[in-house]
Amino acid sequence: MSDAGLSVPFDDHPIASWMRPKLTTVALPHYELGRKAVEVLFAGEEAEPGRVHRVAMPVRYRDSVSEARDRGPRDQAVPDPG
Repeated sequence: MSDAGLSVPFDDHPIASWMRPKLTTVALPHYELGRKAVEVLFAGEEAEPGRVHRVAMPVRYRDSVSEARDRGPRDQAVPDPG
């Protein structure tokens, strides 16, 4: 997407639902991000340096995305010859 100059708006900004078409966004879970940060902070010496901590970020699907269209045989699974 970035090669095409496109990006997904983060934090589910209200303007995303005002646009036409309504934009799909990623909602930042502020509470969960803060909770994880405090959890890692208080882990102290038990924490592994450089470890990646992940928090789920829900996608708010709106009108700017749709289901993939069937484009014919190339989209179909190829049977295993074995």
